[in-house]
Amino acid sequence: MPDVMVQGKIGHYETGRSGLKRGRKSIIFVHGAGGGLAGWQAYLNPLDDRLNTLAVDLPGHGQSPGPGRQTIGDYVQWLDELIQALDLPEVCLAGHSMGGAIAMRYAQTFPQKVTGLVLVGTGARLRVTSRILGGIRAEFEKTVDFILRSCFAAEPAPAIRRETKRLMLQAGPEVIWGDFYACDQFDMTSDLISIQVPCLILCGQKDVLTPPKYSEYLHQHIIGSRLAVIPQAGHLLMVEGYSTVLSHLKSFL
Repeated sequence: MPDVMVQGKIGHYETGRSGLKRGRKSIIFVHGAGGGLAGWQAYLNPLDDRLNTLAVDLPGHGQSPGPGRQTIGDYVQWLDELIQALDLPEVCLAGHSMGGAIAMRYAQTFPQKVTGLVLVGTGARLRVTSRILGGIRAEFEKTVDFILRSCFAAEPAPAIRRETKRLMLQAGPEVIWGDFYACDQFDMTSDLISIQVPCLILCGQKDVLTPPKYSEYLHQHIIGSRLAVIPQAGHLLMVEGYSTVLSHLKSFL
């Protein structure tokens, strides 16, 4: 369970079985609003035969202490300082939902550091309903339950649901509100032309939070991108469509 100092506090990340090796390319997995690296953990070992694979807990999430951030730009800066601290000269970024927003903005801000993007269940804009933004502070646990009901195409296994809810409750209302506020303010619609690296776009066919039209828009505006729609998967398609997502990742990487 490695840690590195980022902006004066611990930044927690985990790697595949091989750890970080100099001279190898790297892929960093970035979770979404209210999540943690656990959502990407199952992908680390299967992909680390040729790559450094690592997943991060953003500040205020999982084992990285807060505070969380309230802009995508602030998360981008945190991620860049983590990448510098780990001495990774070039990275492929794989981001889910808010993590996809962070990945896109990072690629625009630091194009020389990015070799590729994997955008999962995300969009060029991520507007958030008042039911969520207002509810997080007024009725936190009820709103978390509402969000969870929107994340899966089918009823998830109880253990998966419990762990997803635990991560959100652990982060707390201020961090979760900051995440969704950052998403609500995010807008890359005029900047997608700046993304000039290979890009894989994945979405769940039954995603109601970032529906397939969001990914189709990305595909239309990111030159040379690939798009795959995962059948019978919702917003957390890395979990519901694990084997299919892994297959697409292996092919792309």
